[in-house]
Parts: sequence; structure tokens; C-alpha cells
Amino acid sequence: MSSGPSSACDTALLVVDVQKLWLEEGDWRTIDGIYLVDAIAEVLRLGREVSLPIVYIQDTSVDAAYVGADRLAFPDSIAPLPDDPVFEKKDRNAFMNEALQPFLEARGIERLLVCGMASDSCVAATITGALELGFDVIVIGDAHSSGHGGRKAAFMNDIWTGWGLPLPRTEELELWSDCPAFDGAPKD
Repeated sequence: MSSGPSSACDTALLVVDVQKLWLEEGDWRTIDGIYLVDAIAEVLRLGREVSLPIVYIQDTSVDAAYVGADRLAFPDSIAPLPDDPVFEKKDRNAFMNEALQPFLEARGIERLLVCGMASDSCVAATITGALELGFDVIVIGDAHSSGHGGRKAAFMNDIWTGWGLPLPRTEELELWSDCPAFDGAPKD
């Protein structure tokens, strides 16, 4: 699948739709009962520690003029850094934005670590889209949610397990093995 300049990693982290607007209502806990934003903040910390490419997906299906641009933003604790690409989407599947796939392929990205919201909607559609395009997908099993105290996330984990997708928990991630430029495991 690789073409064009390669990054130090063939893996990228996809953060799907974790935006203020969607977090305003509901119980956005993960399967472990951790608030989704806190879980993703830990995944981002681990990813940044090994210079893992991080790509944000931002749902813009709602008119910013109607809801307010700030409500479409990511929470401050997990907001993109200046060099992190942000791809807008107006459909549940992030790959409906035709710029996403070429962007990833041009950087030699073959594997996607996926986290975000909502497990049974935009995360599921994006995972399906990635698989259809030939990407390897790893779902971070405890860093996605559809609310409801993590029950829908657990249900989706069962489905993805049935598909044969890896579902490591955050503490099981060994991201340094995906990034050859990193010279060893994180220090304790």
C-alpha cells in the first residue's frame, strides 16, 4: 500500500470525532468506566512519546454557524498540536473525505490505531472504511465509547473481536515497536 515519502512509522493513530458538541450530553465512559477524553489523553501521551503520527477526524456535518465553531472543537486536553493533521468529515465514515486515504498512503501508513466516538457509529464506519481500503486496523479497546457507561463500546469490541481485529487496552500498547525511529521502550 505504500507510495511516496515514508514516515518513521507505518502506523498512525486516528482520533475520531471527540468534540465538545458531542460530549455535552450523555455518559461518555469507556469500557473501564474512565471518561473518554481522559482515556484518549493517555493514548495521545503514549503516541507522542514515540512520535507516532496522529491524525484527527472532525465531524463537520453540523453547521458551525448554527452550533458555534467552539462546540465543534476538540477538548483542550486532547486538542491537536499545530503539526497534527485534521480531516473534516460530513459522513460517518472518515474515508468519505477523499483526501484522507492519499494522505496516509503518501506517508507509508499501512496500519491504523483507532480511538474515539461513537463506537457503534462513526468509529465503526471508519474502521469498516479503512478495512475496505486495505489498511490494517487495531482498535484501542478501552479508548472509544458510545456513552451508556461503556456498554455499547463493549458490544462493539465483541463484534470487532469476531472480525479478528486486535483490541489491545491502553496499558498493553507497545507503540515503540511500530516506530523504528524510537530507540527503545518508554522509561518508567
